[in-house]
This record gives sequence, C-alpha cells and structure tokens, in this order.
Amino acid sequence: MFPPFPESEAKQECLLLIEQLEKSGCMDFCVEEEFRNPKFSLEYAKNNCGIMMGILVCKIPDTNKKVVLKAFSGQYNSNWQIPGWVNPCFEVEKWQNEVNRADPKIKELTRKIEEFVNEEKLYGEDGKFLHQLRKERKLLSNESLKNIYSFYEFTCFDGSIETYKTLQENFEDDFLFPTGTGDCCAPKLLNHAYKKGLQPISLAEFFYGKEPVSALKKHKTFYPPCDEKCGYVLPKMLGLEILYRDEDIIVVNKPSGILSVPGKGEDKFDCISTRVRKLIPDCIEQPSVHRLDMDTSGILVLGLTKESHRNLSIQFQDRKVEKKYQALLRGRLSDKTNETYGTIEFPMRVDLENRPYQIYDEEYGRMATTEWKLLEEYSLDKSFLQGEHQEDSLWRTRVEFTPITGRTHQLRLHSAHEKGLGIAIVGDRLYGKNFSDERLCLQAFYLKFTHPTTNQIMEFTVPFEF
Repeated sequence: MFPPFPESEAKQECLLLIEQLEKSGCMDFCVEEEFRNPKFSLEYAKNNCGIMMGILVCKIPDTNKKVVLKAFSGQYNSNWQIPGWVNPCFEVEKWQNEVNRADPKIKELTRKIEEFVNEEKLYGEDGKFLHQLRKERKLLSNESLKNIYSFYEFTCFDGSIETYKTLQENFEDDFLFPTGTGDCCAPKLLNHAYKKGLQPISLAEFFYGKEPVSALKKHKTFYPPCDEKCGYVLPKMLGLEILYRDEDIIVVNKPSGILSVPGKGEDKFDCISTRVRKLIPDCIEQPSVHRLDMDTSGILVLGLTKESHRNLSIQFQDRKVEKKYQALLRGRLSDKTNETYGTIEFPMRVDLENRPYQIYDEEYGRMATTEWKLLEEYSLDKSFLQGEHQEDSLWRTRVEFTPITGRTHQLRLHSAHEKGLGIAIVGDRLYGKNFSDERLCLQAFYLKFTHPTTNQIMEFTVPFEF
C-alpha cells in the first residue's frame, strides 16, 4: 500500500524508539527495571523471530500538543499486550477463551493425521479416514478463525466501527481473510488513535530483529503497510483507498456509492473531498478538481494546495488529462453494430423537469464526445434468470470508454441512447435497469496527468471490479 500519511516525523520517532530498545534491551522499557518481564526481552526479536514495529504521531485536536503511539505487529513472544504499546483490535480475554476451546481439538486432529502419514496409511479405507480427518480439521480451523474475527473492532476516521462482518459484505460468503489481518501495526495504531479522538499526522513502520528466511524483510528497514492484510482494513478505517499522496496532491480510488463532492443537505455531506479534508486538515477547503458520479467508482486526483489545485484544474479544462473507463453493458453489442470501436458524438443537456437525468437535444445541448472500444462479449448461465432477473438479458458486453469531453452522465447516456451504443450499463438506475443486487458497472480505471509541482507524468491504473 502507498503510505497513507507523511513518514518523516514518525521515522525520526522510530529511530529514537530503536535507541531506547537497544539501550534497555527490552520491549517494556517504560516499566521500572525490577518489574520488567523476561518474555519482553529484545533477545527474542534478535534471535528467534523478527517483528514489525510502527510509530503513529498524532495531534490532540484544537491544540498544538502531539502524542506518539507505538505498536508491534501480531504477538511478541506469544503476548498480545506489552506496557507502553497499543493494544490489539480485540479483547485478548475473548481471543484466549476461543483458543483454549479450539486448539486442543485441532492439535489432536493434527496428531492423528501425522500418525497416519508416518505409518503410510494413505490408501483404501485408511486414505478415506485420513481425508475425513483433514476435512474435519479444516472446518474446525475455519470455524475458530471466524469466531476470532468476530471479536475484532476497528474504529474508523469518523468514529464508526467496522467489523469483519461488515468487511465481509464486499466478498463471497465463504471468503476468509488471511490469518493475521488486522494485527499489523497500522490498524492497531489507527484504531487506538481514532478511539481516543486523536488526529494522525505521521506514520512509519520498520522491521527489527532476525530476518526471515524469505529475506522479504531486512533489519532496521522501513516498509509501508502491507497489501496482503492491511489492504482489506485500512481503506475502511481511513475512509479512503489512497493510491498516491504527497504535499501537493492525493490520488484515491473512489468506491461506488459515495459522492465526489458534498451535495445539498446534511445527508450528502459525506464525500471524497470531505474525507480528504478530515484526513489532511491543512489542505484547501475544496480540493476536488474533477468528479465521478456517485454510482461510478474509480480514480480521482485532488489538489491539496491552491497552486496544485489551479494547475490540475487547468489540465482538465485544457483536456490534457487522459481518462479511461470500463463498463459492463446489459446486452450484446454485436446485435446493434458490427463495429468494434468508434466515436460517439451528440449534444446533450440536463432534463430540467427530471434532474439529474440527461437528454439528447440538438438545439440546446452541448456537444459530448466519447471514444469506445469493444473488449469482450459473453453469456451468463441460464440459471441466472431467476427471481427479479427473470426478464434480464443473459448477454454482457464489456467496453472501454475514453471521454473526450466531460459532460454529466456522458458515458451513461452515450451507452444507453440509440444514437450511441443503444445498450445501457448494468446497474444504471437512470438510463437502464437496476436490480437490487447490482451496482453501476462503470469504473474509471485509468488516469494520466502531469504532476503540478514536479512536472512528472503521473499514471495510475486500478484492477477491474466487475
């Protein structure tokens, strides 16, 4: 993951932390020497198992006072809690009770499996029984892991609480998060900071101790939060999936269902620009330089200073920014045309009687231009046509759109209108059909622009979501 906060101040605190650790020889150096726990000796990290550690520098709101928080990843020598370090994102007692319940059963099954393997009882009735033992152990392990995940609570930027149950809503029912998700330094630190009402301003993490055989981590080397585990949790906690950030700009991957800028009314205040200001209080009042529809997902760049905002705005105005979208259409494009690429161009305007709906209008409309390219066509299984989908089309068409102009709902109207492709985007509640289990399948997956300060070409791509 790209570091969500500036690192320099936290890195200095990390270097001070390393000095304290090595001077004291222990993790619980804040405790008087006679009361220190031998289990927290630094020798464990040096000789047995190296560990990630992290520092989060925070401000106390409405003051100039700072708070420095520190965390270690996972457990240290089988301990979740050490004096002076933030706690994990769950109650340790609940975790321990579940481990005490499930571990003996899992270990007994493992013992039986190893016994069969060592005695080479792999075939016939023995093989069937061995298969059953492995299946039983997997089911028990997954059940225990789900129980453990139910204990986790992640306090987010706005004070709300995320759990694995709410995180699971974005995945298949049988999806299991990787073991240790939520136990890294960054989730621990942010959970503590947001729970206490602190404002994070700098974050850094480093590896300390015996290096793993894989050599993926080096002693006293800094690393950003990991994609493998933190990637599931941090975007929810921060309210933003950050693709890039520096002093001048921030690039985020906007999810479907959230506004780019505030709308009218308190219920429409939550949006990407509001969340950016929450994350970066020193940025300008309105950092947004372009927008995506609420139902559209994808890449947004925002300017954090007046100068960068003006520069980016001019780039968009002068059409020097390259944007590409991918859409999934409900139907088969080859039934409408034999073309596999082309340009759609017609005038459009808002329907004054039915805002925000857009309409084709030769007289009063503004010209809108979109380049398109066919990517693929495929058919769904007939079993899909059940329930509310009984009248649905089995065919889907995937296309790439490159908007030359930037009119409101341009791609949606160009897709659905008979003067365009004549097929609406899946999940389009305005210009097509929208079933209850669908989102708008339109994503801004590519963005290219010039950095307003360094003049470096910035290019971003995100994975397709549908």
